[in-house]
Amino acid sequence: MSARPAIVALTILLLPTAGLAQVYEPMLRTEVGGVSLKVPVLLATTAESVGRFPVDRYGAELDGGVAVGPRLRLGLLAQSSDLVEGAFVSFEYEHDIVGGIAVGRPELGGEDLPSGAPLTTIPRKILLSSSFSDQLHLVLGLSTSQNGLGLLANAGAAGWEPFGTRFDDPRAADRVLRAAVGFGPTTDQALFFTLAGDYVVDDDIREAGDTAFQTSLRVEVGKGGDTTAGLTVAYRNNRGDFDRAIDAALVDLYLGTEQRLGRLRLKAGAEVVSLLGVASVAPTTEHPNQTIRQLGAAVKSSLRYGPVSAHLDFFYGSGDSDSSDDLQTAFRADPSFGFGLILFRQVLQAQSGRAQATASDPQLVGQAAPGLERFPNRGSATNAIAVFPRLGVEPIDGLEIQGGPMFAFSAATLADPLNTRIAGGTPRNALDGEPGRYLGTELDLAIRYTSYLADSELVVGLEGGVFLPGSAFDAQQQLGTVPAGRAILQYRL
Repeated sequence: MSARPAIVALTILLLPTAGLAQVYEPMLRTEVGGVSLKVPVLLATTAESVGRFPVDRYGAELDGGVAVGPRLRLGLLAQSSDLVEGAFVSFEYEHDIVGGIAVGRPELGGEDLPSGAPLTTIPRKILLSSSFSDQLHLVLGLSTSQNGLGLLANAGAAGWEPFGTRFDDPRAADRVLRAAVGFGPTTDQALFFTLAGDYVVDDDIREAGDTAFQTSLRVEVGKGGDTTAGLTVAYRNNRGDFDRAIDAALVDLYLGTEQRLGRLRLKAGAEVVSLLGVASVAPTTEHPNQTIRQLGAAVKSSLRYGPVSAHLDFFYGSGDSDSSDDLQTAFRADPSFGFGLILFRQVLQAQSGRAQATASDPQLVGQAAPGLERFPNRGSATNAIAVFPRLGVEPIDGLEIQGGPMFAFSAATLADPLNTRIAGGTPRNALDGEPGRYLGTELDLAIRYTSYLADSELVVGLEGGVFLPGSAFDAQQQLGTVPAGRAILQYRL
C-alpha cells in the first residue's frame, strides 16, 4: 500500500474542511525506523480591550481593561506504512498546555462574559487512525470535531489564513471521544462515507453535568478536489441534571470551491444547518417540553487578484423572542465561528452573560427560571441577519490590510429574560428598552504581517473596530459607540 494515497485518505476523514495549503511545516520533524515524526508547536498571545458599555437595566458596565490571553499548544504526529502490513497507521496528539485569560478577566457578575475564561489546560487530540487498501479507514480516540465552515461543529483551529481575516480568535474546540469508520474515496466523483459514534467531551451545547452521545453519517463528494460538497445527518442524545434532556436531529449541508484563473483566485464556502427535536432543558408549567426548530446559514467568500482582494461574508441565525413558549428557535453558531470583532463577541456576549445573573437574583425574581445557564451566547453569532463586505490589499509580501463594515439585523426581537418577564412577556432588551430590529453597524480594520524563517511562521497583527448600535438597543439608558482593539502575536515552529 503506497503512503501517499493513505495520507490523502486520512486527511479526508479527519479534516473534512481542509482549507488553503499552508506554507508552515513543523521545524521539529524527522523519520525513525520508517516512522515519520512531526512535533508542531504554537506560541501565541492576544491583548484585547473594549470600551466600557452598559449591560443591564441598572447601568452596570463591563470592565474596560486589557485582557491578555496566552496559549501554548504542543502536538505530535507519527505516521507509518511499515508498522502494520497492508495498512497506513497514524497517531496524533495535540494539547493546549496553557490557554485562557491570564490578566483582565471581568469582575462583573455573570456567566461566560467576554474574556472570562480562566487559564486552563485542554487535551485536544489523542487519536489513532489507520487506512487499509486506500478504501477503508478507522479512527479511534479523542478528537476535535468540525463540519463545513464550522458553523455548528467547530475544531477551534482556523484563525487567520492568507487573505481570510475573520476577526475571530478561535480557542475552544468541540471535542469528542470518537469511533469512526470511513469508506472511500470511491468512483470518479471521489465519493466518501463516514459513520461515527461520539461521546461528547465538550462543546457549546453541553453544560456541566450533562452526558451527551451523538451518531452521524457524512457523505462527501469531490473531497481533495477544487469543489467539494458534504451532507451530514446526526442524532444527539443529551441528558442533564433534573432529568432535563435534548433529543435532536441535525442536517448539515456544505459546499465549497477554490478556483484559479491566472492571477485571479476565488475561494468560497456555504453551509446550511437545521436542528429539529425536543428539549426539556428550560421547562415551564405550561410547556414542560419544547420543540426545537432552528436554522442557521453562512457564506464566506474571497476573491483575490494579485495584491488586491474582496470578501463577502453572510450569516443567518434564527432567533427566539419568547423562551417560555413551546418552541426553541434560537440558533447559535459555534463560538469559534467568528463574525466581526465587537457585536457578537463583546456586546451581546456581555449582555446575555449578565442576564443570567440578573434573571436569577432571588431578591428580584424569587425563583430563577430553569435553563438560564443556557442563555449566555458565549460570543456566538446568533439571532441575526448579517452581511460583512471587506476589501484587502497586500502592499508588500507578507503585509496584509483588510477592513470593511458589517451590517446586522435581529432575526427575532431581542428579549432579556428578566426585563421581558417584568414586562409581562413583551420583549424588552437588556437595557429595558423596546427593541427595534436593527442591531447596528460595525466597522473593522485588520493589519497583519506574516514571516517565514526556516519553516517557522511568525504572525503579528493589530485589529480594531467600532460598533455603532442600532434600534435593537434603544432604551432610556443609551448604549453609545463601542470601540475595541486587539493585538495578536503568533509563532509556530
